[in-house]
Amino acid sequence: ASLAQSTTGQFIVLKYECGRVTLHDEPSAVYRDVMLSSEVKAATFSNDEKLLFLGLSNGDIGVLDLDYESLFMFNQKMPSVESIVALGNDTFATGHANGLIYTWNSNGEKLSSMKGEGGMVLTLDYDSGRDAIASGTIDGTVVVWKMNDAVPVLRNNGHAGAVRAVLFLEDGRLISGSDDDTLIVWDLSNNTHRKIETNHGGVMDVSSTGDVIATAGLDGVVRL
Repeated sequence: ASLAQSTTGQFIVLKYECGRVTLHDEPSAVYRDVMLSSEVKAATFSNDEKLLFLGLSNGDIGVLDLDYESLFMFNQKMPSVESIVALGNDTFATGHANGLIYTWNSNGEKLSSMKGEGGMVLTLDYDSGRDAIASGTIDGTVVVWKMNDAVPVLRNNGHAGAVRAVLFLEDGRLISGSDDDTLIVWDLSNNTHRKIETNHGGVMDVSSTGDVIATAGLDGVVRL
């Protein structure tokens, strides 16, 4: 199983290969238990934590309403959803195995699309203050788009392995972590970057709190 956590830490969702999803509240009790048609590859909460967005390996997308205990599924006959990120309270973006990125509202309406670079889109993040979305792909490419016109402001294949995590920092910089065992800190204001060796054997996830950046790696270790 793999997990995703809401921003406040109130909810944790566990995803299982069989298609089962369990939602746990803060005391770790099972809050929801749902069986879906295929494996849930990606999950994220809306900003207000009232909706849970789910992306499945068969291309289906689900929206679980936590207030009304309802699940809305829509199938656009697309390749596997590999990544997902909330854009607001009722909008989100999905990254797919064919390299495409779509934005949606919670009613299943497609709002826009972007063509990724480098194949399968493994990770997404969104900077609400700058209205920008970042993607990392299986061939090591990092792309950042401005959402208003879907024009890339950064496209770089600085990683030698698949990009597993992208994360915007509060100051507007972007962090990317890869199978090549490095982090790259991207300064989008002056189009420069700095590479950092992690000694993980491969970076699987990145998070931050204030000025502290945490990485989780293939070695099973979390480093700050």
